Amino acid sequence: FRSKDLKYNGLKKIYRSSNAKEMLAIPLFTMGKGLGYDFKDFNPEFERVVEIYNAWGSSECSAKEGNPRPINSPGRKGVKEFQEGSIQKALADNCRFGFVAGGLDDRGVFADFFEGDQDQYSPGCTAILSPKHTREALFDALIRRSCYATTGARIIIGLFLAGKPMGSELNTKLKPGLSVNRHISGYVAGTEALATVEIIRNGSVIKSFETSGNDLDFTYDDMDDLNQVVLPGKEEKPPFVYYYLRVVQKDEQMAWSSPIWVDHLGMPSNNGQKKGSKKTSSSEPGK
Repeated sequence: FRSKDLKYNGLKKIYRSSNAKEMLAIPLFTMGKGLGYDFKDFNPEFERVVEIYNAWGSSECSAKEGNPRPINSPGRKGVKEFQEGSIQKALADNCRFGFVAGGLDDRGVFADFFEGDQDQYSPGCTAILSPKHTREALFDALIRRSCYATTGARIIIGLFLAGKPMGSELNTKLKPGLSVNRHISGYVAGTEALATVEIIRNGSVIKSFETSGNDLDFTYDDMDDLNQVVLPGKEEKPPFVYYYLRVVQKDEQMAWSSPIWVDHLGMPSNNGQKKGSKKTSSSEPGK
C-alpha cells in the first residue's frame, strides 16, 4: 500500500480493505514514550501478537513494577517509559494477543538509538510452535498465538491449562470445572541454569518455582474462587482471568509464554478482583 493513496493512508483503512487471514499487524515497542501504542484502537482480528520485548527493552510492565529490562535512557533525548503501552495493562483491559520478540533494529524510529544513549539489551527471539515449517503453517501458528518470546536465548517452554496450549481461550460453560480448579502444567528447558519460573495471573505472580538445574516440569492447581479473582469484562463481555509463564535464567536471559484465557460465563460482567492460589507440585528431570 502507498501512503499517498487515500484508501490506505491510515491503519484503520488498511484493515478495512484487507483480509485478516492474509495479514498481521504487530504492535511493537508499545511502552516507548512518543513511539508507543496505548491499545485504545486494538484490533483483535489483525493484531494477533504483540512484541513484548526487543533489544531496546521490554514492554511487559514498568521498572517500578519489577521490569528488569525497562525502556529507558539516562539522557534527555532518549525514550522513556510510556505507562499506557504496558502489556499487562492491555491484558487487564481484555486485549488478547500472543507474545513475540524483536531483535536489534536500527531503522525507522530506532535509527538514533544505536549511536545514542538509549539503554540496549540483547536482541530478542520469537519461537513459533508449528507442526510444519511452511510459510502457511507458521503464519497460522501466529494467528493462533502459538508462539512465545525470549530475550535471545533459545529457551524451550510449554504452558497448558486444562490440557489446552498457550494462546487458547477457555470458558466455564464448556468446562464447568474451571470454576473450581484451573489445572496448569508445563515445562522449561533452559540454555543455562534457571533462576525462577513464574506463573503470572492477571499481572501478579501466583506461583514461583525455583530450581538449580536447567530443566523443570511443573504442575499447579489454581483453586481460588474464580468469582474472586476474575477481571471485569467490558462491553458486555464476561469476566475473565489470564495466565502466562515468565522464565528467568541465572544468566538473566528471559522468556515469556503467550497467555491463556478463561472466561467466567454466567457471572455478572461488572464483578472481578484479583489475588492468591493453592496446591502445587513440581519435578525436575533426574531428581
